[in-house]
Amino acid sequence: LSTRPMSESPFELRPQPVTHIAPNWPWRRKLRVRLFLAVIPSLAYGMWLLVHLTLRWRFCGDEKSLELIRSGRPAVFPFWHGDTFLAVCISHRIRIHRRSVGMVGLSQAGEIQTHLLKKLGYQVGRGSRKGRAVEAMEDMLHAFKQGAIAGIAVDGSSGPVGVVKPGVVLLSRHGQVPIIPMGFQVDRKWMLN
Repeated sequence: LSTRPMSESPFELRPQPVTHIAPNWPWRRKLRVRLFLAVIPSLAYGMWLLVHLTLRWRFCGDEKSLELIRSGRPAVFPFWHGDTFLAVCISHRIRIHRRSVGMVGLSQAGEIQTHLLKKLGYQVGRGSRKGRAVEAMEDMLHAFKQGAIAGIAVDGSSGPVGVVKPGVVLLSRHGQVPIIPMGFQVDRKWMLN
């Protein structure tokens, strides 16, 4: 797969929610959350950069999928939640990140993902089945109209792992865009628990 620049069409989503620090929290909790949100995204970016620069990969797919990726048309790229890091690396390598939007949950972990994805040039729609699901779906559909590609962890952040939730099919149906599944296999890896 060529890494030549692709037709990148910038798009905008409406303002997304952020993790708020409640005024009634104890000062230690407020400090912990502020430090967490200030330090962890930078560490995650450093780790992503290390993996991105050392990753050797190969595209294994049919020509129709490859043609759709190169065409610049909107599509949904589902992947397993545990493959999020690799999905971000590969989409950055094939230079579709500037027209990609990811759906990220509203948790503090989602806040870290949001900071990292925005730093890498992605747009982010915030929401999950636990909250803001309809708004996140509307954001994705709006992004499709602007030519965006959506990346979604199909088993969601709350699991169960390996069980596909209906959101990706609903998104594809309502947006009238194809689903191009992403899968990854590695021969050497480190697992973070």
